[in-house]
Amino acid sequence: MSSRPRILPTKEEINSTSSLIKPTLPGVGIGLKEAQTHLSSLLPGLNRSSSSKHFYGFVTGGATPSARYADHLVTEHDQNVQVHLPHDTIATKIEVKALEMVCELLGLTPKEWRHKTFTTGAMGSNLLGLAVGREYVLGEGVLRGDRGQSGQGGKVEQRGSIAESGLAGTRRVQVLTTTPHSSIYKAASLTGIGRGNVHDIGVMELGVLEGWLKRDVGSIIVISTSEVNTGRFATKGGMLREIRELADRYGAWIHIDAAFGAFARVLPPTPEFEAVRSGASDLDLADSITGDAHKILNVPYDCGFFLSKRVDIAEEVCCNPNATYLSGGGDVPSPLNIGIENSRRFRAFPVYATLLEFGREGYANLVGNMVRLARGLVRELRKDGWETLPIKEDGVDEEEYVRETFMIVCFRFRDEGEDSRLGRFVEIVNGLSRVFVGRTVWGGRPAVRIAVANWQVDPEKDVGVVMEALREGLEVMG
Repeated sequence: MSSRPRILPTKEEINSTSSLIKPTLPGVGIGLKEAQTHLSSLLPGLNRSSSSKHFYGFVTGGATPSARYADHLVTEHDQNVQVHLPHDTIATKIEVKALEMVCELLGLTPKEWRHKTFTTGAMGSNLLGLAVGREYVLGEGVLRGDRGQSGQGGKVEQRGSIAESGLAGTRRVQVLTTTPHSSIYKAASLTGIGRGNVHDIGVMELGVLEGWLKRDVGSIIVISTSEVNTGRFATKGGMLREIRELADRYGAWIHIDAAFGAFARVLPPTPEFEAVRSGASDLDLADSITGDAHKILNVPYDCGFFLSKRVDIAEEVCCNPNATYLSGGGDVPSPLNIGIENSRRFRAFPVYATLLEFGREGYANLVGNMVRLARGLVRELRKDGWETLPIKEDGVDEEEYVRETFMIVCFRFRDEGEDSRLGRFVEIVNGLSRVFVGRTVWGGRPAVRIAVANWQVDPEKDVGVVMEALREGLEVMG
């Protein structure tokens, strides 16, 4: 039996700790010591999804030592980072520098991305992306696009602030995307765009995209930079430049959902990583970008980031009017006027800490190890007869196929007749509690997904650990 700690609590631990949860509010408090004892008794019922490098069920990072330390300090000092008050606290100054460092890590010029803020995660960032995109395409974008110039599209009186006047009477907005994350649909619902106006157009083929853009509606183009099931990129090479030209022609907004895909830009420019770096090239051509810090940066939950070039639109959408007590000072926008939340945890501090701990080279090595582990698993899975996804096209060299792998591994039984056994297989593997893998659906068939995202990855050792668990799972299933 492995000496590694279990990733999941046992059924007995789940049942016993569940029975310890207090059912009602006590009339008289139990005091600090008893509360601490009680909390400790509940810990065996929690999983180790973030602390274990062998949790592959979601794109779930862990917490680097410096990020964990900084997060304790965040609680101890309990800053509410909502208003820029440079004479009262340096919290917003640290946040600005942390965001600038994120840009530098991703090879983006901080000054070009004037709207920079930390969010709760990719959901919050995608919500901001669609909110500012909506404001643009129903306002300024109407006149910037060819249709506005020719008088064939939106009317001048429709130009203005949707944030101020509401959506009534405005043109419809459509979101054009490929294999979108579910949070895009949720963001469309929350922004009033509507889930029914999110269109998965299959692939980012320019002719198809232009056909959609010609419609008399406002258009937000959402590009998935590393799709959540396979980790593949929606664009590569110079595709984004051509999409940028179309967006400018039709007054569209380009939002890139790069929750973890943005970090392909951290990898060194070597042949080993050329294929995935190409998928994240030209991010600087976007209007806005979503990123998750609690994934690849490995800071504690919850922490995402959002980048946009239009801080003026952000302030129009997110400002707190008629609240002079919330006004800040200087040329740094107050976070509450460029983001969703007013009350904000000091999420920047762990990000600042871990970027200082690892630096550019450290993160290049960290992400490189994630990619190497994922690719090592693809090679072994194919040797064992699994069908890895997406399916390798005829004529594609085996190693060329493997090098398209970023940090997600998706696979299934080759024989469709065995699909009914896959759920049981995943249950057995996870029940061994040495690794944890996820389930998904690809092409209408069930599949297994392994998402590599923990900073402690050791590609040489971990390939063996994962394959041992998968092979044992097959043996147990029979």
